[in-house]
Amino acid sequence: MRPLTSLSLEAMINLLSDSFSQLPDERQQSKIDYAVRDVVMSGFAMMFFQHPSLLQFQQAMHNRHGISNLETIFGVYEIPSDAQMREILDVVDPEPLRLLLSEIFDKMRRAAWLADFKTKLASGTNAGDYFVLAFDGSEYFRSTKIQCPGCLHCLDKSGQTQFYHSVVSATLVKAGSHKILPLDVEAVRNTDGQEKQDCEINAAKRMVERIRQEHPQMKAIVCGDDLYSHEPFVELLLSKRLHYVLVAKPASHQEMFEWVDELERCGGSERGTYTEGVATKRLTVEYRIVRQVPLSGAPMRMLPVISL
Repeated sequence: MRPLTSLSLEAMINLLSDSFSQLPDERQQSKIDYAVRDVVMSGFAMMFFQHPSLLQFQQAMHNRHGISNLETIFGVYEIPSDAQMREILDVVDPEPLRLLLSEIFDKMRRAAWLADFKTKLASGTNAGDYFVLAFDGSEYFRSTKIQCPGCLHCLDKSGQTQFYHSVVSATLVKAGSHKILPLDVEAVRNTDGQEKQDCEINAAKRMVERIRQEHPQMKAIVCGDDLYSHEPFVELLLSKRLHYVLVAKPASHQEMFEWVDELERCGGSERGTYTEGVATKRLTVEYRIVRQVPLSGAPMRMLPVISL
């Protein structure tokens, strides 16, 4: 890849700084000690430096080396305590921050850097170059005492209520490559007037709608775990012209695997092997392919199943 000024670290930090500076601040101006821009940039710096918590990050910034990095790289000279950072960050609207992902993706596209994230299907009716989008949920907060109106909640084994927050992310990945590129993220969050608690699959559906709206011509394959292997989600992907590779486990898709076993007994499966790696690291994988089986008992189009 040739170096481009628009995609340098300095350019990315300037993009973040400009966006963070435009974030609204509802606090009384006379009582502001730390600008929203500096607080949000400090939060990004914490992730950049890979500190495990706001408290450890705040403490590390007291040493000379840390302060020098924060000043010279991110243009932040003072940061609040971890408690103050949480209080300020909690009220920041995440939507302007999410829009940065599409902007960075567009910069990568214009620079012709997205080819490194494309996977080629060399043959078949759907041959072509595709982006592979990995859908996955991540929990980032849990407490038995602290909660907010948007918190999700569940009971632990002792019967105590746990409050937590999570998000679903869509990340560009490619087999055999360590490079990734975040494309979108959607909060799993309860809202006012919501009768049922929000869940990861509903958040993923909202994100699929938005991805197709923001990237109408993208040829993509969505990958996900067993949670996403359900008819409504599959039908949504098909309606949005998105291909998919989803995990389905016997415990949650009993009827589908009964079909698989029956077709196996009738000789209706295709078997094969492939190897990857070299010498002592070589791995041999056995697989079987069964076509035209239902995902569940509900009527929908028949699907192929690959079992490793």
